[in-house]
Amino acid sequence: MSKREEKTIKSNCFLQKILERRSELFGELEPPVTKHSRKAAWQEIRNYGVSIGLISKERDASYVRDTTWQNFRGRTLAKLLELQSGDAAGPKKDLDQTDYLVLEILGKESPIVKRLLSPSVADSFWARESNNVDPQTLLDRVNDSTSQSSSAVSSHKKDKKERKIPAPIVVLNDFDKDMETLKRRKLELEVRKLELEVWEKENSLGVEHIELTQNVHPKPPFYIYEDDNSSVHGNTSYEDDDKDN
Repeated sequence: MSKREEKTIKSNCFLQKILERRSELFGELEPPVTKHSRKAAWQEIRNYGVSIGLISKERDASYVRDTTWQNFRGRTLAKLLELQSGDAAGPKKDLDQTDYLVLEILGKESPIVKRLLSPSVADSFWARESNNVDPQTLLDRVNDSTSQSSSAVSSHKKDKKERKIPAPIVVLNDFDKDMETLKRRKLELEVRKLELEVWEKENSLGVEHIELTQNVHPKPPFYIYEDDNSSVHGNTSYEDDDKDN
């Protein structure tokens, strides 16, 4: 099993845990859900992420809430926008199991999901049978694969000396790199624009903000990163405990 496959399995297990606690993490603050129980729930999610090796133990619960989850969310929304607009750099990427889990967490009533998920895709997606991930089963696969790989490497070292393989030389095209960056930024800004439109519409109607816009403010958007070691702009404290997905 490749490192990429292992990370995908761990990511899906992590998102499945969030899905199981969705109401407590993102729902209304009403009994039995309290600010204290919500903090505790995010701490448990963080501890689980650390236990499976997806999150560094130096990261706290607020980082998991404001960065790790936001990165998963942003990745899926950006992919939906690419599929809708056709502005993706290179071939379009189909939705994968990670995206499905993110969409289930956001919920079919999410205004952002409604606007980005085309009716034909939405009908087939929400009508499909639930395909929940069994964390223990998947982690057992990862652990078995890791154990077998370690044994194979140890046996190989006994029979053959290690050879140093020179690092490949990668020639980057500056123009292509700049275009990729600009297109990615464009997608991020378009997702942010959709969030603000919903937030402003709610304000103009004088209605209470729904789950997904309670934490939306007219400020620069979160930037989407590939890994958990990246930083994002935004509040990462627990002072605003009513923050939702």
